[in-house]
Amino acid sequence: MTELTEYERERLANIERNKALLLELELAQPEHKAPRAAPASKPKATPRTRTPRTKRDSPVPQRTSARLQGITATSEVIAKRAAEEEAAERLLKKTRMRGEHKFADILAESSRESWESAQKMFGGWPAAAVADAVEEGSKTSETEVENVSGEKSDEKELAELRDKIGGLKLYERWEPNQIRITPERIYHIGMHPDSTRKLVLAGDKTGVLGIWDADSKREAAEEDEEDAAELPLIHQFRPHNRTISSFAFSPTNAQKLYTTSYDASVRLLDLQAGISNEIFAPGKDEDEDEAPLISACEITPEGNVVYISDFAGRVHRYDTRAPRTELETFQCHDKKIGGMSMHPLAPWLVVTSSNERSLRVWDFRKIESGEEGGRHPCMVGEYVTDKSISSAYWNRAGQIAATSYDDTITIFSEPTCTTWSPGSKDLGAMTPSHKIPHDNQVGRWVTIFRGQWHQNPVSGVQKLCIGNMRRNIDVYSRFGERVGKLGEGDARITAVPAAVQWHPREDWVVGGTSSGKDGLVLDREKATLHSAMGEPTTQRPALLKRIWQFALDLLINQWFLFALGIMILLAYLFPSVGKEGGHVRAEYSVEYGAVALIFLVSGMQISTKTLVARAKQWKLHLVAQGLSFLVTPAIIFAVVQIVMAAKSKTIDFYVLVGMVITGCTPTTVSSNVVMTRSANGDDSAALIEVTIGNIMGTFITPALVQMFLSGNMSQGKPLSGGADIYRHVFKQLGLSVFIPLFVGQVLQNVRPKEVKWALNTFKLPKVGSFCLVLLVWATFSNAFAAHSFEDISTESVILVVFCNIGFYTFFTVICFALARLSFLPQRLYAEDNHSVWAKAARWFRFTKRETIAICFCGAAKTVALGIPLIHTQYTTSPENIQGILTIPLVLYQGEQILVAQLLVPLFKRWVRDEIEAEKMKAQIQADDGRPSVEAPGMEPVTVHVGKSAGDMKVNERERSLSLSHGTYTPKNQHTPPAMTAHDRLNAVVQQVVPSGQPITVNPAASTVLAMNEERSRTSFPIREMTYFIDKGAKITQLKEKIMLQIERDPVFKNDDWYDLNKEQVRERTMMKFKSLIHYVTSEPETVTMMRMNLISVVDPGFFTRFGVHYGLFFGALRGSATPSQLSYWISKGAAGLNGMIGCFAMTELGHGSNVQGLETTATFDPKSDEFVIHTPSLSATKWWIGGAAHSATHSVVFARLIVNKKDHGVKSFVVPLRDPSDYSLRPGVTIGDIGKKMGRDGIDNGFIQFSQVRIPRSYMLMKHIKVTRTGEVKSEAMAQLTYGALIAGRVSMVVDSASVSKRVLTIAIRYAGVRRQFSSKPGEIESKILDYALHQRRLMPLLAQTFAMQFAGDQMEVMYRNLMSKLDSLNPEDKAGMAEVVDSLKEVHATSAGLKAFCTWACLETINTCRLTCGGHGYSSYNGFANAHADFSVQCTWEGDNAVLALQAGRSLIGSWREAKKGKKLPEGVRYLSKGAELKGAKCGERGVGEVEVIREAWDAVAASVVNKAGAEFERLRSTGLSADEAYEETSQLRFTAAKTHVKCYLVSQFFERIRGAPESLKRVLMDVALLYALWSIEEDAGAFLSAGYFTPGQMDEVRSKVNELCKEVRMNAIGLCDSFNYSDFFINAPIGRYDGNIYPHYFEQVRKQNPFTPAPPYFKSVIKPLINRSMEDGNEEIDMEDDE
Repeated sequence: MTELTEYERERLANIERNKALLLELELAQPEHKAPRAAPASKPKATPRTRTPRTKRDSPVPQRTSARLQGITATSEVIAKRAAEEEAAERLLKKTRMRGEHKFADILAESSRESWESAQKMFGGWPAAAVADAVEEGSKTSETEVENVSGEKSDEKELAELRDKIGGLKLYERWEPNQIRITPERIYHIGMHPDSTRKLVLAGDKTGVLGIWDADSKREAAEEDEEDAAELPLIHQFRPHNRTISSFAFSPTNAQKLYTTSYDASVRLLDLQAGISNEIFAPGKDEDEDEAPLISACEITPEGNVVYISDFAGRVHRYDTRAPRTELETFQCHDKKIGGMSMHPLAPWLVVTSSNERSLRVWDFRKIESGEEGGRHPCMVGEYVTDKSISSAYWNRAGQIAATSYDDTITIFSEPTCTTWSPGSKDLGAMTPSHKIPHDNQVGRWVTIFRGQWHQNPVSGVQKLCIGNMRRNIDVYSRFGERVGKLGEGDARITAVPAAVQWHPREDWVVGGTSSGKDGLVLDREKATLHSAMGEPTTQRPALLKRIWQFALDLLINQWFLFALGIMILLAYLFPSVGKEGGHVRAEYSVEYGAVALIFLVSGMQISTKTLVARAKQWKLHLVAQGLSFLVTPAIIFAVVQIVMAAKSKTIDFYVLVGMVITGCTPTTVSSNVVMTRSANGDDSAALIEVTIGNIMGTFITPALVQMFLSGNMSQGKPLSGGADIYRHVFKQLGLSVFIPLFVGQVLQNVRPKEVKWALNTFKLPKVGSFCLVLLVWATFSNAFAAHSFEDISTESVILVVFCNIGFYTFFTVICFALARLSFLPQRLYAEDNHSVWAKAARWFRFTKRETIAICFCGAAKTVALGIPLIHTQYTTSPENIQGILTIPLVLYQGEQILVAQLLVPLFKRWVRDEIEAEKMKAQIQADDGRPSVEAPGMEPVTVHVGKSAGDMKVNERERSLSLSHGTYTPKNQHTPPAMTAHDRLNAVVQQVVPSGQPITVNPAASTVLAMNEERSRTSFPIREMTYFIDKGAKITQLKEKIMLQIERDPVFKNDDWYDLNKEQVRERTMMKFKSLIHYVTSEPETVTMMRMNLISVVDPGFFTRFGVHYGLFFGALRGSATPSQLSYWISKGAAGLNGMIGCFAMTELGHGSNVQGLETTATFDPKSDEFVIHTPSLSATKWWIGGAAHSATHSVVFARLIVNKKDHGVKSFVVPLRDPSDYSLRPGVTIGDIGKKMGRDGIDNGFIQFSQVRIPRSYMLMKHIKVTRTGEVKSEAMAQLTYGALIAGRVSMVVDSASVSKRVLTIAIRYAGVRRQFSSKPGEIESKILDYALHQRRLMPLLAQTFAMQFAGDQMEVMYRNLMSKLDSLNPEDKAGMAEVVDSLKEVHATSAGLKAFCTWACLETINTCRLTCGGHGYSSYNGFANAHADFSVQCTWEGDNAVLALQAGRSLIGSWREAKKGKKLPEGVRYLSKGAELKGAKCGERGVGEVEVIREAWDAVAASVVNKAGAEFERLRSTGLSADEAYEETSQLRFTAAKTHVKCYLVSQFFERIRGAPESLKRVLMDVALLYALWSIEEDAGAFLSAGYFTPGQMDEVRSKVNELCKEVRMNAIGLCDSFNYSDFFINAPIGRYDGNIYPHYFEQVRKQNPFTPAPPYFKSVIKPLINRSMEDGNEEIDMEDDE
């Protein structure tokens, strides 16, 4: 008996351990377990026996779950079993299979076949067949060389290729679902080179190599013959224990297969001998866990040298004939090499693709030395893109196909590459010959797409195949044209064939899926295994195809003009749709919405700096507005006078008047910006000009109309005034121009990366053209609806049409000539003319881009001002006259857009050279040499003042742009050493301070000392303050324990948080769910909420995503489900995220805060005892639903309850959305992702539409309202209790406002405590910015406000818990108890609504102020403010828009005021309203403004006063006959003011109440903070206090002085107060907010770590090097410097 190998001994030990575990669990061996392979020593003559199997529908292994075996989920043995299995799996992954193994020993457990069966398959090849396969694989056809000679597509070749690909059919012997070649996801797939047999190989993620013999079937056992005859013959081996990343056959022996794996090894498999041998692996001294994963291998044609690429960016070259110690390693990339390919005919040329977004071509015949002693082959060329390049492959014709995550397949053509001499070729920045759009976003569960060339096709025609997400295989020609889609529409293909490959010679394609299954596509002539394969599709004749292609190109290129014509036709046929007041309300949706979208995009594109610069260009305004208001109306008036002189009876007089009015209108608002941008003109200039023009036109146009319509045209002079025109125009400009522009600017400055991504991803700049089409449609719809064209003669229309075209063209010529001074001889403004007149001409002459803007703005006219002007000034004229007057303007708008669209391509070509020059200039400025930067150390910097700064200057005229290692140095001059931080500080001081003694500055140590000094000033025990804030030492200790758990949890790592993209953030969000779920299911709810509140500080998005399920979804169940319903949903996993993840579907696309206006319906069907959930319109789409896009399986849906055709209002229902087993959508459910947001990317917000979705009646939450089996509705009076879940969200947002404010204030105040800026005297140390009074004024009141929000939030949590306790114990039959609960609900609702609104607003303002106080460092994402602002902004709009909530709070206050008048007892928060009589007329008098009693009385008196004013006005309006809703609407402003005053009064009151229970050691500092907040709030609302008469103006001055004093007092304890918040540096996550004050080194280190330095940028070779190394004719002239000396 042979001795067992190490692997065999380990395997037997595993078997024994598993048996022991089974015995311990008292489980029987499963009957359906696959049989193990027979021992290798088994005699061949012994007949094989099979274990009897039950008949199955599928070859997929059956499940052995504990549930099917009857073991309860709560059993301890299950947990132990899971732990054992997990440990075994980890051990298996870490254990690399060493040495040599026989195939018989490495049969995978999932394999259904024995080694003997495999031997028959492998041994069935004659030696000649194997040799033929190798020889055929090395042939090169004559056709190949011919096919790469031309660049353009060969129509004949493409037609033949399409015919060939069209004839490929899916292999029909077995269904694709039956061919499970591997047990797990396929990572690489291929076919054996032999053409006589069809042998498919695939490697999966677990290290299994599956081999499918497509020509054979499984041998049948006697008792199972019928079943076995229908199954494919598949063998499975496990040569590796981790993913098989690639494999390749030896070029000299087709029975030898090289496999690479993520276990960092390469193995050689001898298929005929049945031996697997290791040829490459980590050395003995290397840690296997740290060894880079192997991604690919290539073998040279002679079969001896193997090239291996890994995830560390290296390529290894190994000669299998030499010792392993002679391995050569080359560093080719800095990051993972995802793909590597060797040229089939020039094996020294290797292409690699990397995650560092580059593709590189290497010549291994020349090896060069790199940095730090490394070596690399000679790089021939490089291609850099925006996203990772996952693969790159050569074909025999010298083409490279690269697949990248920028959704392209890029083809490079180098047909002469085989003739290059070693190291002689330098392609530089490689340029693609073809780019193919292709969706390469595969996600996490699908193998990466890799475009594969046909290695050596029999036909010689090069072609490329690649999988796609539509479950088929795309085939492309070498010209980049798609010639086929294999498997399209075939229902048998049920998964994405991500891994695809051609047979090396034949036109056979194989594709593998994530489930380990594959399908084979065969040539129709070779598909003889089954029934006839069918005939190829008939090809379209070449001439017809060319005609079709021409028509298609024309339609695409001129879509705008076609769309314009179509929309005018639609306006003519259906004018009622787009007219004012029509079906789409175009006066709002188009005139406001479309224009607003144009200017929103403009605001997102144009930088603020550019807009400001353009606004200052007065000469631009002078020319553009002068042309628009003086030149164009004068010319049109002159032409009209000529027409009138002809005295034609067919030309309508009012048409001529309309032409004059058209000439007087200003430039159009929207089309100018769109057309200027389309023509690559200066769209910022156009934007400024249209804004100025329309503002001026409001006043100038009526005056011009009055002036021109006199004399012989006085009959057409308007008789009525036009005051309404000003209101209309300014409303139009404000809503559709200024606000969208401002929003766009804010987005651009706050979230620049996201804005850029949105602009590029959604092609937003192109949206403007579509909006213009809508504007034309709306304008013509109005004209056709008014029958304007029917009231005038045809001659009049023709005259207007041709005149308008002539006017616009002529005006454009005039604008062009004036802007470019084209009417002057060129020598008068030439650069070499130095006369005064030439300089003036050059100064006046505009750039090409500005000229384009002037041309479009000067010639255009607007209907936005013109038509309202006609309607307002001709009010007394008949409607038909008004309609005729608008015709010239309406036609002018359409024609000006038409002509402008024709001018766009002309302008684009004309301006191209100027744009390139601007780009070059900007690149030179951006790449100008800069001195190196050193990290600040701990050594002090001594700055000597008085040295001449001129010694350090370099004369710019002497600078020659020569590049040396990425920095510019003066030519022919000694290179000075790079300036250090010391040198730069020295130079700065020399410029600022003329003379003085040395100043010693210690950048790092001084900040640490400064922080220690600040902390030593604290006058109270910080730890005791923390206990007070947390309400006890035990709670503080618990919080610290939780914070430590969070910090140590790897999924909460946040050192890279600010650099993550949306997909990465969402992935981490779900990882955090997984990490935290055991806490949720095991610890008390209060502890879980404490944990979540702490997590909200470091990851607000996860906190919200968690809150969607537990706060909203589960909260709705708790608040609105009956006990039995709640028990049911908990059993389904609602409490433990086990089987379901919930979301909360209330908000709709068309309704947010107005819950009663929701449109989604839930109609009861008594026949089936079901509710039918339906989305009746687009606006009823559930929108902003957190978790809906990707993760939620169920939702609480708010819908209108319809029973027996009666609407019972909005109720809540649980609706399943997805099948938890595979996440497929339920029938009738449509879900989508709403995309990128300002912040909180961890929340997968989506939309939901329901199409007649049926749910059981019991899925309606019936705690407060019930629907019986017969359709009877009961207990409808308590329906308002269903909204209790919303209150939880609002309460949490009040607490969150305090938490976020605490964090950002800690950052800003700590930074202010160590940052020094300026000194009062030369030579003195600089002052801390926290010592400046203005800085204290900006931060200290906000710190006090944060304490107030903290204490109010604590009180709200108590109120909410009490409310929920009452709801949980509520007996519907207890009327008194129900009334009490309703009263409590109203109080909590009103208080939470007001606090949510004003606290979130206050927090957002706090974030922004803190950012501003940190100067430039506040703008860095690494210091936390950017993310904090983006993440928190949504708090002001979700869970109720703040303005609406404030009005609701105001409405509740009026209700309380009315109840107080009736003598009813009021809740504590509004009890001051009961003292209205005694507070009326209350004054401060002679008392001090800083006394607590005075302050509390002042707030009560003023709050009562403003509420009384709102209530009195409400009562007055009601007495006039208005309804309650109408009266409330009329008092909106008063209600808002009342709510704001009440909330601040409540905050002040709660602050002082909380101090009563504070320890004596804390009362003084807390009182200072409380007084600061109360008095600062009085100062902020001084008008209310003066209006109420409580304070006099003199006393208000005392208030301001007191605030200044308190700011100084609180400033002394500011660091201590921030420390009492007890946030560690992990939770602060901002280097400038560090606890120890050592901010600069950590800030610098984080920036450097996240943005590693590269010697040259990716575009160095493509842009910089050609730029600075270009030859210049006069570049070597000597510069005469004698005069300088």
